[in-house]
Amino acid sequence: MFCYIDEARTPSQRRLASCIARWRRVGDRRVLFAAAHAMAIDNVMATARAGRFVESAWVCDLVREWLEYYLITVEPDDDDLSLVTPPAWKDGHSATAATRITAAPEALMLAVNAHVNNDLAQALADALRAEWPLSTMRLERRRADFDRLTSVVADTMDGMQHLVTRFESVLTDGCARGGEQANALWNIRQLIEAWHEDVWRDALMLVTAVDASWTTAVREAIECNAARRGHLLMCRIQDREDLVLQPAAVLDRVFPQHHAAAECRLSGRPPVWGGQVPARAF
Repeated sequence: MFCYIDEARTPSQRRLASCIARWRRVGDRRVLFAAAHAMAIDNVMATARAGRFVESAWVCDLVREWLEYYLITVEPDDDDLSLVTPPAWKDGHSATAATRITAAPEALMLAVNAHVNNDLAQALADALRAEWPLSTMRLERRRADFDRLTSVVADTMDGMQHLVTRFESVLTDGCARGGEQANALWNIRQLIEAWHEDVWRDALMLVTAVDASWTTAVREAIECNAARRGHLLMCRIQDREDLVLQPAAVLDRVFPQHHAAAECRLSGRPPVWGGQVPARAF
């Protein structure tokens, strides 16, 4: 279930390994996602060694940038990180401690959502900006590597979800926490395949933003949609299984922003962005 990162790897990977070791010692459930992400990095590196990326060096740079967006929400351990932690990650980290209302697989899914929908577009924009502008052919090569990267990560996270679910079922003797049944398993591969088009588009919008105010607006939209999808993964929202697969442009119109308190399992309400029509409209 856990992986280990040797000293030959990058500083950010070693920092991740330090978090994993610390959280294992104290039983912090944040270790579930951290270990899953470390496994995903290992699988990405194995894919690179097998020559399956167009340009492995660029993929490694992207992975490093992506990991930094996660680490900034957990380091240093003794500091107040609220100002640098976006809403989707606040929900993800809170869920790891809320053992009475959140099953471990649900906490893992919130972290996957935050890392993909909140972090990846921004990390991808950083990686693309470093060599911008790109020719059409070079951009297509970057897109091919991005697609393969997300596929490898999706497979790893999906396997980890099933492992965490089986492990928790043994610990609880099949009984759900807090007297209610945990949400059914999600198809993580299907989710990430549905989300990654938005990630690519948002990264290009960040790279080509005309000024700082437009960049801020794009980042706010990214944070908003990640928060929405967290609610769709956790809350009793009508049509949530279909809504969670919809692109951000659709969620602007159909997300039920004001679902009732009894339906909401997360501590904070998602910000309002765009209009609202009945969910059946999509």
